[in-house]
Amino acid sequence: MSKTPDRIVKKFYADWCSPCKAFTPKLEQVAEEFDAGIINVNIEEHPEEARAMNVRSIPSIFFYEGDELKGYRMSVGSTTIHNLRTTFEEMYG
Repeated sequence: MSKTPDRIVKKFYADWCSPCKAFTPKLEQVAEEFDAGIINVNIEEHPEEARAMNVRSIPSIFFYEGDELKGYRMSVGSTTIHNLRTTFEEMYG
């Protein structure tokens, strides 16, 4: 059994979302650099969770350290690797 990372990024997406598909490899790369796990939440399969988090656009990502929500970014599909790294640094130090 593998250890759950203390750093978790929750990504809200939909299968039909082209920006979500383009964003995923960037997120996977930077999350690995910061030793963060990724939880993918399909908004069509889990609309109640998307509503609870007030997700208004996708892809959107929420940063957790342990149980603490550190912050979030909405509509990040067009972000660059550099900007994503900067966001991870802001969230995780």
